[in-house]
Amino acid sequence: MAHILLFEDNLSIPYSNKGFIDEAINDHDLVIVGDAPAMWTALQHRQADILIVDLGTPDDYGQGIVTHMQENYPGTGLLVLTHGDQQDLRSQGLLLGADQILTKPVSASKLAAHVVALYRRIKRHRNIVAVPSPQWRLRTTERQLQVNESLPVDLTEKEFNFLQLLTSSSHPIARDTLNREMRIDITGDERRDTKKIDMLIYRLRRKVKKSLRVDLPVRNAYGTGYSLTAKLKQI
Repeated sequence: MAHILLFEDNLSIPYSNKGFIDEAINDHDLVIVGDAPAMWTALQHRQADILIVDLGTPDDYGQGIVTHMQENYPGTGLLVLTHGDQQDLRSQGLLLGADQILTKPVSASKLAAHVVALYRRIKRHRNIVAVPSPQWRLRTTERQLQVNESLPVDLTEKEFNFLQLLTSSSHPIARDTLNREMRIDITGDERRDTKKIDMLIYRLRRKVKKSLRVDLPVRNAYGTGYSLTAKLKQI
């Protein structure tokens, strides 16, 4: 069964794309959202095979979505619907990593054909590259991070506290909560305070990539905060 997430930012026309998909694809479940926060929340709670984004405004908003999907959900197929005056978005979106960009109006049969073809390609790719999930461990006594049986990497106190906080919640933890719990100095300047936690995580990502040769299993929840993308076991 294909798990499809549909983001339409203009719901004044009731779910026209939903009708196209329901008519042409039998074995699927479809979730519809009308704004970006709801879309990111849906993706965090359940992996989508395909995200269809119907953009109604010719600005760089769509490019931000494509970039974030490529960085944080590379296993999800991305199909973007644009309007005729969004040719720049079409070209840039393909370069940034969208799988398909279709110009509206698009027929039900054409939309369905692209969805089916994209889903088949995703399933085939998953079957080819399927590998065991990395086993992450947070060593509390030594204050270290380890993946599988590799040599662990030493963590600073704040890096360790950050990862330990993420293990305590299945939902993203807001930056201000992280700042408070990790006792990061607060200046009162929201932009500056946000940059402090972001820089700490940026350095931690580089350290893990260099030492463990894998990406840190932490996701930026698009303005909400940070969450884990894999189980992190404390030992």
